[in-house]
Amino acid sequence: MSQKNDFKAFSISNNANVVSQEKYEESQSLNTGFPPDNITVHLLNKVLRQSSTIASVVANFIATYSGNDVLDDGNMVKLSDQLNRALGQKIATDVKNIDLEFISTKPVVVGNNTASTIDNYDNIPQNSTYFAYPAGLNGPGVYGPGIRFSGGYGTFKNYELMIQATYLPKSELYYRAHNGDGNIQKWNPWYKVWSTSNAKSDTNGNLKVSSPVVDIHPDGTYELTREAEGVTVERIATGKYRIRGCNGFAKDGAWGIHGGTIVPADSNGLNLIWVCESVDSSSGDITIECYHRQNKDAPIFAQNKRVKSVNDDGEVIYYHDGELCDIPDGRVINVRVQPPEK
Repeated sequence: MSQKNDFKAFSISNNANVVSQEKYEESQSLNTGFPPDNITVHLLNKVLRQSSTIASVVANFIATYSGNDVLDDGNMVKLSDQLNRALGQKIATDVKNIDLEFISTKPVVVGNNTASTIDNYDNIPQNSTYFAYPAGLNGPGVYGPGIRFSGGYGTFKNYELMIQATYLPKSELYYRAHNGDGNIQKWNPWYKVWSTSNAKSDTNGNLKVSSPVVDIHPDGTYELTREAEGVTVERIATGKYRIRGCNGFAKDGAWGIHGGTIVPADSNGLNLIWVCESVDSSSGDITIECYHRQNKDAPIFAQNKRVKSVNDDGEVIYYHDGELCDIPDGRVINVRVQPPEK
């Protein structure tokens, strides 16, 4: 007897004595099995062909990828083991040019304290997650989780990306990339990602460092960023607005020497109002007064002629330059405040 693969398909020629697929599926025996003493040969051949064809295909697959003949010796354990080895070899063959690496979540802590396992961001293992403290060398100087992963396999493994999140005092994101070119091999600087957590468009559409910011509308209604929660605004008179619940203007200077008030401007970049700001030294409340700005030095077409009212005779009354006025309709002023210490 041949010791070659002896799982062979049965009744596979074009002239095989088998029932058609349609008749086979209509057969009552498909559900109940063959009745006693009434087995039709062409139906039996169909059953044998279906089962033996599948067995033959599987056996040939095993023989091809396991390197061993597949014999009908009834040893199911051996056959199962051969199938597992064949599947493993098939996978290895198909992905032989791919470096299968996974993201490791083994504990890596970057910093300079008793909880730290390493002190340098550059030494974080490739393709791994980590937690970082601000004191970690070559880091962005924040608390939070991060991940380092490479760009692929072979030489591409040297092109890497590191992403660092922080949760104190708010959610922000940092990243840096590693230049894997042969004669360079170095990390680029860290960059902060601008998002709705740390930036917003001001009244003129320019992206600005945001929190904590108060947006004031002409009627004194207002919106707050999350860090400015608790601050209130009141329109106390025409052109006068009072901001309470803060400790003056933001002290980090991100919006300029006064901490930050952004006023609406026209399409030529000319401000539409003047503002006079004052801070109550005892309470930290801010008072903002708005005055009409006509921009008389600009060409006539660019001057800000703002209608104040229309009298009974139909005459249009305009604001005078420097006259107290509300914030222009449809616009806001943005004020960056200093939250009170908690």
